[in-house]
Amino acid sequence: MNETLTELKSRIVSWAEKACHLGLVSSSTVETLASLSEQTPANLFDRNERPLVVGFFGGTGVGKSTLLNRLAGESIARTGVERPTSREVTLYLHDSVSIDHLPADFPLDKIHTATHGNDENRHILWIDMPDFDSSESANREQVHNWLPHIDLLIYVVSPERYKDDNGWRLLLEHGQRHAWCFVINHWDKGSDVQRQDFTRMLAEAGLDKPLLFCTDSSGSQSDTAHRPDNAENTDDLGALKTTVQSLADRNTIRQLEVRGISVRAGEMKHEVETAIEGMGSDENHQALEQYWTAQWQEVCSAIKAALQWKIDTIAAGYKQPEAGLIGSAFRLLGRRGSNPATGTDHTETESLSADAGSINDTLFESDIMSRMQDSLAGLVQQAPQNGVPAASVRTALGTRQSVDDSALNQTVQEHLQIALNSPGSSVQRILHKLFAVLASVLPALAMAWAGYRIVTAFHAGGATPAAYLSSNFAINALLLLALAWALPYFLYRKTKPSRVTAARKGLREGLNHSLTHFGDQVSEALRKLRAEKDQLQDNGRALFHAFPAPTANPEPSADKPLSRALLNQRGTESSVH
Repeated sequence: MNETLTELKSRIVSWAEKACHLGLVSSSTVETLASLSEQTPANLFDRNERPLVVGFFGGTGVGKSTLLNRLAGESIARTGVERPTSREVTLYLHDSVSIDHLPADFPLDKIHTATHGNDENRHILWIDMPDFDSSESANREQVHNWLPHIDLLIYVVSPERYKDDNGWRLLLEHGQRHAWCFVINHWDKGSDVQRQDFTRMLAEAGLDKPLLFCTDSSGSQSDTAHRPDNAENTDDLGALKTTVQSLADRNTIRQLEVRGISVRAGEMKHEVETAIEGMGSDENHQALEQYWTAQWQEVCSAIKAALQWKIDTIAAGYKQPEAGLIGSAFRLLGRRGSNPATGTDHTETESLSADAGSINDTLFESDIMSRMQDSLAGLVQQAPQNGVPAASVRTALGTRQSVDDSALNQTVQEHLQIALNSPGSSVQRILHKLFAVLASVLPALAMAWAGYRIVTAFHAGGATPAAYLSSNFAINALLLLALAWALPYFLYRKTKPSRVTAARKGLREGLNHSLTHFGDQVSEALRKLRAEKDQLQDNGRALFHAFPAPTANPEPSADKPLSRALLNQRGTESSVH
């Protein structure tokens, strides 16, 4: 099962790295999850039947090594006189037991191993760890490295040092992972008041009926010269030894192993759930999307108002100069290669294209770019207030945070070119084309009719002189010709689409399209971020389906030492607060 725990941690770290890549969790969260221990005492051994791993835990000078020597009945661990800083770890195990897998980062030169042949302690591996309050970081690191590999921690204190803050911090932090026994050593210098106070502190920490033993470090029960008057004449070394041996049966070791794995999985689950909460809820992300929509509408309105004068100025530059009546007439009559849709010739179209290209980088300038970038910066700043990690929004926006003015101006230019190529409405363009044709055809028909009358009158005048046409005909013919040309030409001029209006329309449409497209891109990025967040949250919760929550501890009972050795849930809550 601990192999499954290792696989679980690997999946958790992989999950966290994906979330970190999206900015949904910080790199420190990934480091926290990666630092969670998946190691258990079973990792030290190859075989299923392993010993109970018992560690002596305490501060400097409390007598851990002396206590181990007394339990062993021989000098196993070097005491404070020989190693005042307690730099090494002492392992005391039966001849038949071997440690198969020491972690690679354990300093082997600081591990002292001793064996024995006492079958009473056959199923117990004793570990004397360095002082947790040592000034040397290497010693504290050794303690932290060994803790995951221990089933039962014997917390050794002295009458003067049972309120050590470092010890309590480790107790509350690691309380659920281990079974606990407590020893007040140097009891020849202690009092029952101190034992009662220590018992009260343990109850507050989550051990209602702690396994608490008082041992005499004097080496002799008859040595009472320095014992306080109110101290009890007792030494619980035998009871401590018996209790530890009772916990070293196969069933209890299995229970501790299963509990340790369950607790470690629970700790991982707690950290993952914390990371999931930090990603923000759907409501948080939707609120941020709504904020952006409202904010961007205000920004767009401000940009359009600011650019209105510029649009009018640019559009005015596309006004076509008037050619005059005669020039227009000759140009109309002599047009070749015209655009059938607009009535403009290719030379004019090329001129429009050249003019359109000249505004490529003039509509969106630095002040407009600054407004757009400020709106994105405001979105990133708003994200934490909506419960969304700012880094995730920054990552989702990506290159959009650097607004590309050339792309925006290119979009405006394209819409301007389209508008200039098809100015006015379709009806207006059809009428304009029709009147252009009539302005050429009607004068020709009028001249053809007048010519026909002149020829027929001349032919008839040979026989009848009265058939010749008079000056009245000439006047009427000229009037007809003028009317046949002037009326369609007048309507042609009136229906001609305005280049200024077309340019203004194209610029506005280009501006609207650019701003709308930009806003939609950001909205789509936020929606994609929410979808990725939902997927990661679902994946994170699914990691723990195979790991049930730890079961509650049984009620403490005098005949069940294990129930008294386990920290209840109240202790875990205390560590959180």
